[in-house]
Amino acid sequence: METYLVVRAHGLKTRLLGRADYEAIVRGNRSLSSFNDYRGFNEESDIKEKVNSVYRVYISRMKLLSSVAPDYGVFIDALLDRLEIENVKIQLRNIVGERRKPFFYPYGRVLAPARLSEVATENELWELLKKTPYYRGGKTPSFVTGSVAEKEFFLDNLYYLYLLQILSEGFFSKKLVPVLDVVRTEYLVRLFYWKIALGGAFQRLLDVFPKPFTVSKSAFDAMIKKLKVESEEVEDLINRRRLTELLNRLTLALIRYTEYKLRPYSVELPYIYLFNMMAYVEAKNLERVIIGLDAGLQEETILSSLVFFK
Repeated sequence: METYLVVRAHGLKTRLLGRADYEAIVRGNRSLSSFNDYRGFNEESDIKEKVNSVYRVYISRMKLLSSVAPDYGVFIDALLDRLEIENVKIQLRNIVGERRKPFFYPYGRVLAPARLSEVATENELWELLKKTPYYRGGKTPSFVTGSVAEKEFFLDNLYYLYLLQILSEGFFSKKLVPVLDVVRTEYLVRLFYWKIALGGAFQRLLDVFPKPFTVSKSAFDAMIKKLKVESEEVEDLINRRRLTELLNRLTLALIRYTEYKLRPYSVELPYIYLFNMMAYVEAKNLERVIIGLDAGLQEETILSSLVFFK
């Protein structure tokens, strides 16, 4: 079952888009619906349906893998559950009046978008989270500044705590030991983003928020070195406040590191983590393309916001 699962993932990987594909789509030389996996994409739909159509492809790919190897469904579900945390962030912004995205991602294994949309207050949102695997029985969080960014940082921590718990439990936990280092590195990439975005409040929050493991003072330097990203490049992007560009640069380096780290397991369960990472990045890329084209952004601006791993 495991071998068949991984073979199917390799097949799906061959259908992921490459740089030339994105360029053709952005420049209007090819429609997204001309790619087999996106035949259901309708160029005439509104932006919500277009984005949801893209994420339904990502979700269906992962659900296909789960269907051919149900014993590993808990692991695959945990990877998809990132979308639920993203939906919680969306509703959080709706509640505080900082609405940036007028729709939820089309996924709700534990927290259905319809249920989230009914939540009217932050307190109600935290109480709802306490009834989920992400924060079951937790205490209502205390924040330093009360900013939305601070609360999104808290939610990211919850997701990685939950993910590492799933990876460390169950009959498949020994098979996924090679993935743990990748997840920790991925978590540090997210932390590095929040360290810059939150400024002086970051360390205070890191000290009090639940987190999957202890973060030493040298952890970020070690992470950048591990990912083989030049520290001068990182400093330049930070100084110019190009945070999205920095996160994209680190994300690409993370994919390359994961490919290297999991190469010995290319026909074993850890490969599913790499495939999910790439498939999720494709969905994020296409979301940026759709939103960028709708906003009338220049082609090069849109392309510069993408992560190319093929």
